[in-house]
Amino acid sequence: MKRKIEWDGHPIWNDSIIKGQQHVFSALMMLYTDTLHIYSMRLCQDEELVKDCFQEVFLFLWGRKEYLNEPACLKFI
Repeated sequence: MKRKIEWDGHPIWNDSIIKGQQHVFSALMMLYTDTLHIYSMRLCQDEELVKDCFQEVFLFLWGRKEYLNEPACLKFI
């Protein structure tokens, strides 16, 4: 059985992200920013490029939220 991703005990993907609750999406983005930043800087040492890529990726995901399937683990989106 697939485990639902929760935030404060509430399923967040279908109930919040896809329905457009931006504060939940922002909280998830902030939760993984540090991890993604460290990983990205190992691949590319250009700080500005890394920041630009983050912005592009998160804007793309937000714009396509209705079409995204719930991931098994947010860390590997």
